[in-house]
Amino acid sequence: MDISEIRRRNLRLIIEQCFNGTAAELARALGKQASEISRIFSSRPEHRRNVGSRLARQIETLLGQEAGWMDRQQMGLQDHLEASASPNNDAPAADTRKRISIIKRIPIISSVQAQDVASVSHFRPHAMQAKEWITVTAKVGDRAYALCVVGDSMEPKFPEGCTIIVDPDVEPVHGSFVIALLGDVGQITFKQLVEDGRRYLKPLNPRYPVMQMDDRVTICGVIKQMIMNFD
Repeated sequence: MDISEIRRRNLRLIIEQCFNGTAAELARALGKQASEISRIFSSRPEHRRNVGSRLARQIETLLGQEAGWMDRQQMGLQDHLEASASPNNDAPAADTRKRISIIKRIPIISSVQAQDVASVSHFRPHAMQAKEWITVTAKVGDRAYALCVVGDSMEPKFPEGCTIIVDPDVEPVHGSFVIALLGDVGQITFKQLVEDGRRYLKPLNPRYPVMQMDDRVTICGVIKQMIMNFD
């Protein structure tokens, strides 16, 4: 079997066992268009593309694998992880298991739904009927969710339309990017937390004012990752 077919089979295995059988979720995790991955499995030979060395190395990095892992025929990802857990193996294998274990799917929710998450401590986003889910590689808790950024107050770092991954169970510190609930108006806002004796919510876009926090403002999540597609 040539290396192109080995990489293709390994990629199919990764998609099935790490990304719930959805090539688009792997593409999102890699920051690529879904078509770049789906073409690898095209039924029409003239449209099919190979897994090139650059893409293979990116996938290995995403999964915490050593360079060249994609080039070897794997016995099965679950079997591979179980073998890695053997006490006869070295420490990097444990790092691999840890890296793969943090790949998870979370719901993309609306700002209105995020208000519910903020106001109910035991609320679980996975209980929602989310229309879309996203695969993330950041280490997040069970209550993590994703939001689409609306507006330009956090540009240029967070452009409108990008997706932010929010973890309600992370303790915010000075400099954290946070989601806060404005109790007086019942809305959420996305800003940077600034502390210098007092606490402020600071937009990155200088066109918008800095807001001093009071007891009507509650921080309800810390941003752990930003994902942006270019399609």
